[in-house]
Amino acid sequence: MTNAKKIIMANSPDQADLDRAPVRELDAACVRSETPCGDGRMVWRGWNSAGGNAPALVMLHGGAGSWQHWVRNIPVFSKRFHVLAPDLPGLGESADPPAPADMPTVAGVVAAGVGRPAPATLGAPGVTTSAPAW
Repeated sequence: MTNAKKIIMANSPDQADLDRAPVRELDAACVRSETPCGDGRMVWRGWNSAGGNAPALVMLHGGAGSWQHWVRNIPVFSKRFHVLAPDLPGLGESADPPAPADMPTVAGVVAAGVGRPAPATLGAPGVTTSAPAW
């Protein structure tokens, strides 16, 4: 390999950097907000390319991960919807849920926060989730 090729390759982004680029772009373009969660905050991100009073779509990731689960879906859905993608309690950037950390408690934290990051015209949001199919 010539020295010129080595220099070009050394200055080129590696595949991992290219894979993270869409995440960085979406994170930079979102409206970030926080709602109460246990002793901390639940982190929400929102996108609305549709403008105006677009219907809301809340995208809840499964039992692991973060809002980044939806990186490939957000750009598509945000053209028609006000997309809200939180980090669920205890995951991503969100604080642990209050005790007891069971499904009803986590659901209560999410339900209490779902309307807060969105405009008052949120109405009845659509919800999509990701969960293991077993």
